[in-house]
Amino acid sequence: MTGVLPAGRLSALLQYPDATFFSVLKECRDAGAPGTESPVSRFARGIEGLSIKRLQELYVDAFDLDPSCTLDLGWHLFGETYERGALLARLRAELCELGIAERNELPDHLPTVLVLLDRLEDSRRAELRGIIAPALGKLHAALAVRANPYAHLITGVLATDAAGG
Repeated sequence: MTGVLPAGRLSALLQYPDATFFSVLKECRDAGAPGTESPVSRFARGIEGLSIKRLQELYVDAFDLDPSCTLDLGWHLFGETYERGALLARLRAELCELGIAERNELPDHLPTVLVLLDRLEDSRRAELRGIIAPALGKLHAALAVRANPYAHLITGVLATDAAGG
């Protein structure tokens, strides 16, 4: 066991925290390799003692109020340009083709992209990873400079890329 979670499992931790969040976090932490400190474990330690309400505030402060930390990967890559629109259309078509229901977010929203990555064939997965890698790097840097514990989950996403999952 490598201790690297599939991208789809990390997706649940990068959605707005709800009543099931802490049980999902425990499942993800327990799925890691014994004796290693995974990005999920570091994240769990970073939010230790927070109530669900405080965690929701942390999430909103980071991802909804700070544009440099948005989970909309296309924005990091293209801003509000035609190129982002083309990426959104492409992602929407792939979601539809694979029968993945759209959420209330745009198709370039990281939790949605992670579910998509889990379902794509290897060559397409590698291509999409290559497209989003610069956005993940920008997002990670923006969270890390703010010492936001969610940076650890982005480290986990980057590790899934390296591990091929």
